[in-house]
Amino acid sequence: MFGDPNEPLKSVPFEMVFTIRDDLRKPINDAVRADMHENAEYPYYGANGQVDIINEYLMDCTALCLAEDCGAYGAGDTTSYIVDGKCWVNNHAHVLIPKECCDINYANAFFRVMDLSKYVSGTTRLKLTQRKMKEIPVILPEFDQQIMFADFVSQSDKSKFYGKSQFIEMFGTVDNNINGWDVKTWDDILFIRNGKAHKNVNDPNGEYPIYGSGGKMGMATEYLSPEHTIILGRKGTINRPFISYEKCWIVDTSFGLEVNPDLMNYRFFHQWCTLFDFQSLNRAAVLPSLTKGDLLKISIIVPPLEKQNQFVELAEQSDKSKLSSIS
Repeated sequence: MFGDPNEPLKSVPFEMVFTIRDDLRKPINDAVRADMHENAEYPYYGANGQVDIINEYLMDCTALCLAEDCGAYGAGDTTSYIVDGKCWVNNHAHVLIPKECCDINYANAFFRVMDLSKYVSGTTRLKLTQRKMKEIPVILPEFDQQIMFADFVSQSDKSKFYGKSQFIEMFGTVDNNINGWDVKTWDDILFIRNGKAHKNVNDPNGEYPIYGSGGKMGMATEYLSPEHTIILGRKGTINRPFISYEKCWIVDTSFGLEVNPDLMNYRFFHQWCTLFDFQSLNRAAVLPSLTKGDLLKISIIVPPLEKQNQFVELAEQSDKSKLSSIS
């Protein structure tokens, strides 16, 4: 899509794109970590993602973690992940803060498609040293293209989203109502709340998270949307809906989708949204965007609430199994 990153004219130096913050990471041995489980609430991350929950944190920011060792470095492998908020990262992952020129979701997607094998050393245990990491060339397209590319990679990964296969088996795809369920428009089953500028409520000591189309942006002293709101990008990242499990403030690049609980389980609705191609509603030539009018016309199946709840229970059981497998 953007050419070969190894061609100098099509790439930029690594440190032009990222601030390396390996000083924010610190390992904890198993014995010490075992004593950090009381009142645990902060994720503890390793090379490939979260491996524990502990009661202390070292970082409080949004960052990209790139596996230093114990990772998979071929094209198509998952080599990086995003952390957001208070957490602890050990020394098996490099901590990177993308600069203003780079969207963090694009960076995460870039490392997913990039073949990093030439930059690692070792045979049985591969290692990406900081020195070699700095040699990685980075393709940096225009910002709107970064967002589009990140959305594209996200769509290609839909087969790995939790609950997808179970959802399709029980309810069909978004355009194939296999069981003849009732069909309604979004206008019938939810309220769309417009986001607002957050300048006057932004406070690092605030109680409520602030969300934009790409995720958490800070904390606020007030909230706009209730808990269990589905947040969908209005501009920019329009194909990555996510759930806010607590009251929150939504900025003006996003919509808050509040479903009628008498008609729809919010987690069922979120799973349906992950299968819908919102890019098909994009009306903009440069920066992807959605309109409330188009969204309210979307048709959606409305199975009996007990069937929706049954699916959610199965998905939650799957989530618990995944957590127990890494604990």
